[in-house]
Amino acid sequence: MSRQHVYQGSNVVPTIQQREQSIKHIVPNMFIGILGFIQLVLCIIIMILEIINIRIDPGRGTIYAGLWCSISFLITSLAMFLYCE
Repeated sequence: MSRQHVYQGSNVVPTIQQREQSIKHIVPNMFIGILGFIQLVLCIIIMILEIINIRIDPGRGTIYAGLWCSISFLITSLAMFLYCE
């Protein structure tokens, strides 16, 4: 807690500010774990669909975005699981 002084007319009144709560106190770990699991499942589905799309028509121009864009989602979903520990 930090003390600050507030000017009220001719009086200087000390105030006490509460520290901000961390995210662990606001959002339960189970909720973050569920979101991480959903994100991981959707990431795997995107990868599978992109592989199927490559096998069906490799010449069409998606630049295989489903594969390389899902890497960031894979990393964040794993980070969410690590956060829950």
